[in-house]
Amino acid sequence: MIMTILVDGKKLSLELRDSIKEYIIQQEKSPSLHIIYIGSDPVIDNFVKYKEIFGAFVGAEVVIHRLGADITLEEAIAYVEKHQQDADGVIIQLPLPEHLDRDMLLNSVDPGKDIDVLAEKTRNNFIQNKTDFFPPVTGAIAYIAQQHDVDFKSFKTLIVGNGTLVGYPTVLWMDREKYHYTLVDKQTDIYVLHQLMNDSDIIISGVGQPHMIKDFFIKEGVIIFDAGTSESGKKIIGDVHPDAIKKASIMTPVPGGIGPLTIAILYNNLLHAAYADYDRNIYTNS
Repeated sequence: MIMTILVDGKKLSLELRDSIKEYIIQQEKSPSLHIIYIGSDPVIDNFVKYKEIFGAFVGAEVVIHRLGADITLEEAIAYVEKHQQDADGVIIQLPLPEHLDRDMLLNSVDPGKDIDVLAEKTRNNFIQNKTDFFPPVTGAIAYIAQQHDVDFKSFKTLIVGNGTLVGYPTVLWMDREKYHYTLVDKQTDIYVLHQLMNDSDIIISGVGQPHMIKDFFIKEGVIIFDAGTSESGKKIIGDVHPDAIKKASIMTPVPGGIGPLTIAILYNNLLHAAYADYDRNIYTNS
């Protein structure tokens, strides 16, 4: 019988939070994080609130710039370029109003301050190992893997979905580290998808499709990183059906798995942005 390790992402996040706070206390100046929030949405309000609360606890200065949904792209870019001069780290909160060109706005963020790793230059720096920043969700996966001695070089990995926040940056990381993986997306034939799931040692999913990965699609001992979130009946649920716990050797729950860690990774990036001598690598034991 499989003894499943259910990853406690909240516990890991709190441990990182305390470490980040301890480091900031020792510095002469607090790091500053500026969040550019365009428009308004109750769900996004909560995400921004969590980042603000985390920042207040660790002693960071968090400035939230709330801009109207009718702002033009030119106005938004000019705003970012002006106010990022006062920041150590800058986040452009997604999603954006449909009329704004997301890539152009993201690319206006200075690569040295782009702690979300969403601009093209920052991602190129990440691919070439020229930055200490880690895409937050991918960083959470890497950190959990490090904590549980998961060696991607030894396993066949399946990445489900190629989205901006989960699949795509994880592919960049896999390519950078020369890990073997297979990527599937909504174009993949359903029968091929199920066959690949059954043949994979590790599954990383981030499509936001409730319980699409059933227990009978996967093999015993599989390691599952569930980074997909969606809402159903006012509850946050993941891509993986709860019954998968019967087969998985390691599994991240939703909620409480990868989600809480992403904010801690974001603030770890902020320390790299704010302090030249912050050289801690949380993704290795060395």
